[in-house]
Amino acid sequence: MRILGCCSVLLILSTTVGCGKSEENVTVISGADAVEMSFEDVASDIGIVPLVSPEPVEYGEVHLYGNELLMTDMDRKRLWYFRNHELVSELNAKGRGRGEYGDLFHISYSPASHTLLVKPAGDVSFIKYDVPSMRFTGKIPCEDFLSNFIAVDESRVLGFTGNDKSGRALSVIDIPSGESRVSFELTFSEFEYASFGRVLREPFRAALGLSDYVNRLGWLDADGRFEEVFKFSFSDGMPKNIYDIGADDMDNMIDYALYQSREHYFFGVIMPVMDDDGFTFWYCNNNGLAGDDSWLRLYCHNSERDFQAKDLYIPGLNFKVQPDGVTDDGGYYSVICGPEELIKDPVREPSALAERILEAVRNQKDDNPVIMYYKIR
Repeated sequence: MRILGCCSVLLILSTTVGCGKSEENVTVISGADAVEMSFEDVASDIGIVPLVSPEPVEYGEVHLYGNELLMTDMDRKRLWYFRNHELVSELNAKGRGRGEYGDLFHISYSPASHTLLVKPAGDVSFIKYDVPSMRFTGKIPCEDFLSNFIAVDESRVLGFTGNDKSGRALSVIDIPSGESRVSFELTFSEFEYASFGRVLREPFRAALGLSDYVNRLGWLDADGRFEEVFKFSFSDGMPKNIYDIGADDMDNMIDYALYQSREHYFFGVIMPVMDDDGFTFWYCNNNGLAGDDSWLRLYCHNSERDFQAKDLYIPGLNFKVQPDGVTDDGGYYSVICGPEELIKDPVREPSALAERILEAVRNQKDDNPVIMYYKIR
């Protein structure tokens, strides 16, 4: 994934960026090329929708499945289920007994079977709940540690399995039995920073970003086959000899940790969206200046233009727009929480969009979240 920032960089553009396999050439991307932009200059189809609940709900993570939305709290102890943005039910089963969990560390939902899958931290079993009743329906032991998984249908999930001893892979897991089948093996860095993006349900395909010395974006089908779309490398990142870590390469792991602790860029790619016209993805600096891991930047390629954006602002609001997830139709959503006085810029005049957001926040009961939907144009 990385090329030394002090090296001269040759820009090589991949000529194939549709849904077929890309050529061997790699696009070199520099994070320094990202520029501050107005959100309204890059976004379209903007919708502002309040979450309706008779009680206060606490925003931690939001997972969207069409008109169904699941939101966990910041401590990963509770989950609220919304349909058409209205609260339907709640899961609150923290504990050590049957049908209970220590935390909601990883979750995924199958709309077809109305099944919620929970994988608590450190657990090698799935816990299953029916939605919307939130009734416990079983616990399925898995063959290996599983992280960052996504439900394909009522009987399969795709997930990242393994550890330093067993090796790392993307696997297909059978829900009834818990048995897993390796689809393809991954390097350390691909495993650590792999990211699911847009999901197409019928037939199932998921956009997948694999972050390595050479990054890859592509489609993952229901059987775990990966079809590459785009290859790129960051010019201001980590050198390959440090980043390419083997499971038993302790010296390199030490170098890797030391490199991360200094003031260097270390990029992870998240939330890829692809269609026939091109793609977008966000990337974050996991260990930049002063260890700042808070910012996100946007890369967009389509038939009309390529651009990189940072610090997306809305005039009249005092926060930068960052995505919280991807919609099935190839857009993004961001969660906005009040109260109004905290998000309103006391100096700048609000734009028309800012006024819409402020009005929605102002009218929310208990400062419950508002969801902003948008596409990148």
